[in-house]
Amino acid sequence: MTTIDEIGELRAELRHTHLTANERRDAEARLARLLENRDGPDNAAPVTLPSNTAPRRNGSTDI
Repeated sequence: MTTIDEIGELRAELRHTHLTANERRDAEARLARLLENRDGPDNAAPVTLPSNTAPRRNGSTDI
């Protein structure tokens, strides 16, 4: 898997799944490392992680 693919997958996982505290911390740390490696240590832009507060349908097909 390429770095950009892994970054996209981690962002989607953080945004759309309910993770345990340990799983979320591990995924956020992995994403931060991947973004830093991709952008390089000299990049001054902060690393932003997706919020897990978006509303969900909880598997229901009713709208």
